[in-house]
Amino acid sequence: MTEKWRLIELEAESVAHLNMSVRPAITRTVSEGKAGSTLVIATFEKECVGISYYNDAFKDVDIKAARKLGISFKRGAIGGGGSLYISTGMMFCLLYLDRKSRLVPQSDELIIMKVMAGVADEFSNAFKVPIRFRPLNDGEIWDFKNKIWKKLIPSSIAGVGDAIIVAVAIQVTPTDVDIAQKVITPPSEKFIDKQVKSVSERIGSFETAMEKAPSMDELGKAVRLAVEKNFNVAFYPGELTPLEKGYSEESLQLYDNDKWLYNRSELKFGDIGTEECIGEKIIKVPGGPLLRVTLVRHGDRLRDILFTGSLHASPNDAFKMLEDLLGGIKLSGENIRAIVEEFYQRDIKTPMITKDIVSEAILMAAENSRKVANQL
Repeated sequence: MTEKWRLIELEAESVAHLNMSVRPAITRTVSEGKAGSTLVIATFEKECVGISYYNDAFKDVDIKAARKLGISFKRGAIGGGGSLYISTGMMFCLLYLDRKSRLVPQSDELIIMKVMAGVADEFSNAFKVPIRFRPLNDGEIWDFKNKIWKKLIPSSIAGVGDAIIVAVAIQVTPTDVDIAQKVITPPSEKFIDKQVKSVSERIGSFETAMEKAPSMDELGKAVRLAVEKNFNVAFYPGELTPLEKGYSEESLQLYDNDKWLYNRSELKFGDIGTEECIGEKIIKVPGGPLLRVTLVRHGDRLRDILFTGSLHASPNDAFKMLEDLLGGIKLSGENIRAIVEEFYQRDIKTPMITKDIVSEAILMAAENSRKVANQL
């Protein structure tokens, strides 16, 4: 018998609002076993800047520019990837999966590949335009005019308990690249493995690639069909339960505030002592996420550490757990590698970020802090 999953279609205020309310609410009910696998297809009334869980709001977004332009910016409660300027011409899809289901791969890389490759194939066939999946988490559309692949469908994956959440954003109409360039400030390392070197060159849309862009209804139908085919399921129309509506209100109280917004920033370190110094290292995994390691060193001790970037993780707060393990240790390759090794034995999943990448990034950040100290 074909398994049935719930389909919810809604219009939200903005992606930022959705990410602080509905997204954590359904994650909670699926993780608690109070709801089954669910696909949410959403459109929006207002533009915004969506800041992902592991993004540093000060480094990945130009806050002054966003305020000057009157664009809201909020940090989501769950999910990975980079910060995005999200216009009303974007469709947002959230697929909530029960990790215990026999239909769900155990590897996060395989889950996102199954979803994104399926969506790319369905879109290519339905709308007769070249679209491809580019690991780890992008769908790209061919720009015939400039003869280059452009990002059409950024996505992310995260895990909370038994719930896996795949978020898929589809750029239907052209984004205002001038605004995107002003409010999103990724480090130059983000474009190392790309043919383009800026946000404005990277972003594509259905409307610019086709004579006539598909409607939101057509896109929603194609996403639903892609998931049905690739997971061998059928959807039934549903809505938020009273419990999920209550959880949504609770989540807004937790996440719609400045404390949460700036939680992944150097504010975590507090005052830096005169005998302390900060070190940082940024690593871009080819075809994968960007990892930024920032740390405070006091002599030969790692006083504190912060992991940020376009990271994906299950559980969602995995890198925060690692920060707690590393705080206060004596800085040595042996110590760091031992702690990271033990951490990854806890069924931690960080797609395309390996334990060796993490260990080397920490050591290089520590080495950079020594260079800073020597220059004082």
